[in-house]
Amino acid sequence: MCDDQGLIARYQQEDPFAPMHKIVYKILRDDIISCRLAPGEKLKEEDHAARFGISRTTIRHAFEALLYEDW
Repeated sequence: MCDDQGLIARYQQEDPFAPMHKIVYKILRDDIISCRLAPGEKLKEEDHAARFGISRTTIRHAFEALLYEDW
């Protein structure tokens, strides 16, 4: 994955009041669209929480948003 902290910072500049789970949702969605995450790859809370340096609860909210959008 590319510089995740840089991506987070960029999204925070675009919308300083966006909740972190929405920012992570956008990054994960972009990873899916661009095939940086393999089709059918299982997403693990622990792995992505460590990747982004955030809580599993925040990751869980991002995953829920992906499921809601049928990703």
